[in-house]
Amino acid sequence: MSVKQEKTRDQGFQQELVEHEEEGRRQGKTETQINAEYFRRITAMFNEADVDGGGGLDMDEFRVSMKKIMAHVDDEDIDIIFMKVDTNCDGTVDLDEYMNYMMLECTQKDSLQNMDRLYFPKPFQLLPVSTASTVPIVGIQFVPSQRRQSSTKSSTQPEGMYLTLRRDGILSYWNGDFKQTHTVDLCQLRPSHNSSFSGKIHVTDMVCLTDLHQIAVASTSRHLDFYKIHTGRSCDYLYSLTALDSLVVAVHYWSNSTKAVFSVGDVDGCISVFISFNVNICGLFNRSSGAKTDVSFLMKNTSADHLCLKLSIHDEWCGQLQFLPQLNAMASCSRSDTTSLVITTIPHSPKARVSRTAFKIRRGVACFDFSPELERLGKFNIQHPHTHTSLVKSVSPPPCASLGGVVTGGVDGALKVWKPTQTTCTMSELEGHAVAITHVLLKGQHKKILSISTDKNVRLWDLVNSVCLQSITLRHLALGLSPFSSVFLSTHTSTLILATYQIGLLRVYVDDAAHRPNTSHEKPLCAALYNPYFKQVVSGCRGGVVCVWDVLNGEKVMQFQTSPEKPADEEDLDYRVWNQYHAEDICTLDSYGDTVLATACYHGDIIIWNAQSGRASCRFNASDGPRPLLPNRVFDSSSQGQSEKRAHQSPKVRDSEKCGKAASGVTEPDQETSEVHSAPSAASTTGAVGSTKTPGATQGGLLGRFEAVHSEGASISSMSTDDQDQTLLTGDSTGSIAVKADWTVAVAPPPLRSTWRAHVGRVVSATYLKRFQLILTAALDCNVRLWSVDGSYLGTFAVDQWSVKNPPAVPREPPQQLLH
Repeated sequence: MSVKQEKTRDQGFQQELVEHEEEGRRQGKTETQINAEYFRRITAMFNEADVDGGGGLDMDEFRVSMKKIMAHVDDEDIDIIFMKVDTNCDGTVDLDEYMNYMMLECTQKDSLQNMDRLYFPKPFQLLPVSTASTVPIVGIQFVPSQRRQSSTKSSTQPEGMYLTLRRDGILSYWNGDFKQTHTVDLCQLRPSHNSSFSGKIHVTDMVCLTDLHQIAVASTSRHLDFYKIHTGRSCDYLYSLTALDSLVVAVHYWSNSTKAVFSVGDVDGCISVFISFNVNICGLFNRSSGAKTDVSFLMKNTSADHLCLKLSIHDEWCGQLQFLPQLNAMASCSRSDTTSLVITTIPHSPKARVSRTAFKIRRGVACFDFSPELERLGKFNIQHPHTHTSLVKSVSPPPCASLGGVVTGGVDGALKVWKPTQTTCTMSELEGHAVAITHVLLKGQHKKILSISTDKNVRLWDLVNSVCLQSITLRHLALGLSPFSSVFLSTHTSTLILATYQIGLLRVYVDDAAHRPNTSHEKPLCAALYNPYFKQVVSGCRGGVVCVWDVLNGEKVMQFQTSPEKPADEEDLDYRVWNQYHAEDICTLDSYGDTVLATACYHGDIIIWNAQSGRASCRFNASDGPRPLLPNRVFDSSSQGQSEKRAHQSPKVRDSEKCGKAASGVTEPDQETSEVHSAPSAASTTGAVGSTKTPGATQGGLLGRFEAVHSEGASISSMSTDDQDQTLLTGDSTGSIAVKADWTVAVAPPPLRSTWRAHVGRVVSATYLKRFQLILTAALDCNVRLWSVDGSYLGTFAVDQWSVKNPPAVPREPPQQLLH
């Protein structure tokens, strides 16, 4: 084969692999990315590259072979891949190692991708209630505050309150943190002098009139009662709509602050619609100032500012209704086979012709939702109207794609997605629920569906791929035997509120810019480390979660849980207990290779250990003296019966070589000489008042001391140096970072290059990234951040994205809390 033919073949092979991997990434499945054809081609590539016939590829052979499929990648990145793949570290990569690496890499990416999408990342939270009751909750609503929201308050904590209404008329108030504040009995607020209002009520539904700060309550009394909701603890009765022809079981309200549409559905299948064209000036109804207003009077339409209609729609009672402003229509559903879902166009006058679109679905529709953002889904599930089989094929989207979409939940447990004007075929059909669906929520902008069935099974669906992303079963929790009686999705706090006679919360993670996480971890950080070979940051928090980040762009590479739910037994651990030389808790430690260990406690003692034998070599404490000291043995009073200390003869040590590691240049002990020596880069420790102490000298002892914090009351909480020990980084208890350049271990303090506030909590680690001239910081405020050496803000991991190789011309503004 000629060189030209071989080059053409390699280019074609490279293009096929790239297209194959892109198709696998689009489908999001590992088995699609690695199949038999892919395996055959990779095998052929390995056999061709193995020129020496050793069965594996060395670094040079691997680099040549990878260039065929990754021509744009430089040699350094290929060498990093080689080190990742070479799991047994024998200097060669065989085919099995490479394929295992590819499979694990793709599987991990799939897992991470699924974890970071719209899921329920936290367990179900059951809310405590002030009074024990088994009466179900029939309505949940959010009432925003009447005053303007403070600009300093987080947008995820809304100013307002949540309302829940029980079937017996008990109204409960909840604050934004879902803490119950007080309750009101609506029966006691109704006029007592009127006999029609006497006795207990049986509530069927309720709705919040947000712009009017009112709630409307439907009950078995065949009245519609309206109440004024105040931001305090008061609730006032306003008026009632009376003389309804049938029992109201569903109510709905929509408003754009000018036009308002109030609608009710009853057990006879009729829908009554009340429209106000200027609700702020003319009110919702054309009514007098009395406590009662007859509905028959409103239906006369004597006001030009109002329009009232009563439409007979369904054969069965109306289960749910919703106004669709994009279509100027009312959508309603029932359990009827012939009028399962009906979309009725609202006429401009009572005498105008009413247009209807009816969907005929076997056994009817139990619930539905509409979204105007729902556009084409790529593949449509075509269901023939006279059969119960479905055929999936690619078709062109209908011309009415801009009208949005409707999703219905049926008694058979199936979800169906429809276009509002297509009644004979569905866009998509999703099966997974084993019993009837009671509630469905469509998030068109995310192409997601939330569905809930009678067995308390909550499911999240992806409309693009027609798959269930997550399923949660809650029937085993203390929520009673009945299905959920009311469901509410709070867009303010991204929380799904579920209620029977109890209330529970499911936090929803929404994958968009408005709901991105605002911290790197959920718990305070323990440390953040940097791997210069893989260009990755590893951070761990107190919740036991370890995250791996790509320092080049801030993206999360991996996440896993380390802390087990049950601690390991002592017999399962391999450990040694050394003699105790610290009188207080050890606050930090560091090592030099595998032979020397340095520990420091809050009392100020620094102990140098032989890591092999566990023997203490010497002790430093600037408060006790500038010279090396003998370690003081501390005996446990619980085991000895008394506190006792005795001197322990220090082993003799010899000169040590320079450590060259961050804050780890400790002395290496030996038993042949009588003096303690340390290199100029000896370990530095911090005092409680924020001073830096550097023990060790050519003859052993304290070299210098200087103030290292620049704010009153602060103390140093973290230190490190670069690999040349020329740049000293310090982080303090106030979250500030200080960079001291041209540092040498001497009496004179090093010059300060820059200082800035990097966090709002105590800094736990600060690391200098020499290659990129950046500083990595982590703190107790749950954040891991990246900075330039001059304090310019690059970003926060999990919150921001950036490009280290192409930094912005204008530095990004740091978080607002750091500017106060």
